[in-house]
Amino acid sequence: MESERSIDVVLTTYKRPEILLHQLNAIKAQSVKPDKVYLYQDGIDSFYKISIDGELLKEFDDYYIAEKNGGVWKRFEYACNISTSAYVCIFDDDTIPGCRWLENCLESMKKEKAVYGTNGVLIKDYNNYPSVHSMLNVGWKNPNEDSTEVDFVGHSWFIDRMWLEDMLDTGLKERYKYVGEDMYLSYICRKKGIRTIVPPHPYSSPDLWGCIPRYGNQYGINNLAISADSKNHSLMNRVIRELHDDGWNFIIDTDKEYIDMIEKEFMEEHQNVKKAIESDLSEIMNTDKSIYLYGAGLYGGYFYDYLSHAGKKIEGFVVTQNNTGFNSGIEHVPTVNINEFLNINQNPVIVILALNEFYHEEIRGLLDKDKIISIFPKKDRGYMYKDLIDYIKTSYSVTGK
Repeated sequence: MESERSIDVVLTTYKRPEILLHQLNAIKAQSVKPDKVYLYQDGIDSFYKISIDGELLKEFDDYYIAEKNGGVWKRFEYACNISTSAYVCIFDDDTIPGCRWLENCLESMKKEKAVYGTNGVLIKDYNNYPSVHSMLNVGWKNPNEDSTEVDFVGHSWFIDRMWLEDMLDTGLKERYKYVGEDMYLSYICRKKGIRTIVPPHPYSSPDLWGCIPRYGNQYGINNLAISADSKNHSLMNRVIRELHDDGWNFIIDTDKEYIDMIEKEFMEEHQNVKKAIESDLSEIMNTDKSIYLYGAGLYGGYFYDYLSHAGKKIEGFVVTQNNTGFNSGIEHVPTVNINEFLNINQNPVIVILALNEFYHEEIRGLLDKDKIISIFPKKDRGYMYKDLIDYIKTSYSVTGK
């Protein structure tokens, strides 16, 4: 008999295998360890295939490598067939959880049996879904201090294993191969009185989050994401309208005040984001050391403008030996490679603005702690680059990059 604390994890990979090791390490670092970790590799219907290194495959308790593309539903079917624990947590291939995510879900499940996830969706206008104004996101995109009921969740699903069986008997998975599995799971559970909930994502504790924001922002916005394909948007709209016609009532249908309350809470939460950004920027503004910037391309230009307008001189832009990093093209600000920077005598500091985690680690590994004043986004912060740049843009009129 399975333990009420037993959890299996199912990771999936498709066209982004470079993220898989990062995901696996995040699962190994969980405060509550899963019983088993499985991998579902979906097939690619194209002229190329992706092979996972055999040594990496050995890290999984079992795996399935599909010859043909099975779409987004197949990983749920695989999880249903392979999992033997009380609970199973399934991840999108671009989602890197905080180290207490499984703990957060398990503790929430003890309080209420529900579908739990990290990116919750509250529908405001299903006829125009998935346009940005048709919904309200809850979770890693809009942190919630307390458990929050939503219409459905995505990016990570923590559920009772038995509920997966209800997903297998539907014609939707044939008609909508690449979309709809997230909606259908919450729809079919709702018919049995099971709610869908985003567990707490406190701004001050990203370790509890189902997706660390800097990774969600980095991995989830590239052109390989299903949501980035405009052809899938019309399919998502067809699925949600079909399910609504079949009796799926959204929260707004019965409780518009609930939606208004959530939006008000987000407005208040954004004040915490503003305070955190101001605190981090003040660390840079108050230093008497020479400042150099590294990374983030266009964002580096915004950051340069912001500091310059505030009267802070930027001595230079740092690049790695292979010339990666931010090269501004601003004539009066020199570009120096990392070795030149390390040989500067006056003990300068570097502000790291790195969307690419690999470059970020490459630079940081060469520096001692005293030479780094700040890394954006910081690991213990709940804001993303977008929040930082939005703050900078509204603080003054951007005239630079």
